[in-house]
Amino acid sequence: MKMNKNLGILLVIILVISSPILTCYADGLIFSDGFETGDVLSWDEQYYGSVTTTAYQGDYGFYSNRSTSVVTKFIDDVEIVHMRWYVMFNSFPQPNIYASIGGIQDVPYTSDFAFVGIYRDGVGVIQWYCHVSGSQVAYSETPPLNEWICLEFRYDVVHGIHKVWRNGELIITVNQASVPLAGKLVIGIWNGAWVDDIQVFSDCVVASDSYIGVIPTDTATKGFVFGSSILVIFIAAPIGIILFALVMKKRRR
Repeated sequence: MKMNKNLGILLVIILVISSPILTCYADGLIFSDGFETGDVLSWDEQYYGSVTTTAYQGDYGFYSNRSTSVVTKFIDDVEIVHMRWYVMFNSFPQPNIYASIGGIQDVPYTSDFAFVGIYRDGVGVIQWYCHVSGSQVAYSETPPLNEWICLEFRYDVVHGIHKVWRNGELIITVNQASVPLAGKLVIGIWNGAWVDDIQVFSDCVVASDSYIGVIPTDTATKGFVFGSSILVIFIAAPIGIILFALVMKKRRR
């Protein structure tokens, strides 16, 4: 019984430690995928691009190396959606080229498209930009190459205020009230002429109805899979609770 007691206590401790990891996913989750199945079966469409072993978390991510190399996920009739994903570049677009790297398409999938992207002007200045139904706002910054960056995009039909966070810092706000419902998530290079050797990597995609935020740095290690925390919740926790109850029952005897 001493072994059972120790095991129960250990499992409860694991649950307590793991619970903060899940906090940002728990409320209003719409979609989550880190490509850890080694494929794109969780998505609804794929246009070029492929699963890669270059990943921010776990063993797999998504690789884009040309215009319209994306995966998409249908989320029909959503008024407010936060899409958080990690992206890494190994080079920037050619001068005077806008290149989107993720966004939201409308219902019923007309030309309306809200997206976050990167732009290099004619003198080499790099900018993040967010385009929502004709309104566009930019933020001048040269992102690091070959480093993962956390992006989060809030698409808000209700209030008409759309936002972009980079590594948890709000960098862009777009005011555009006349927008349609969100129809699908798009991850990867949607448009733009890139240099021939461009590679854009994406990983850890989460969509929710509220702010998600960055992944705690102590969980962003090779081999960590979000599903592991789910396992703790649905298997380890009940076992720990049952064993703890058995120990307490024996003590009362």
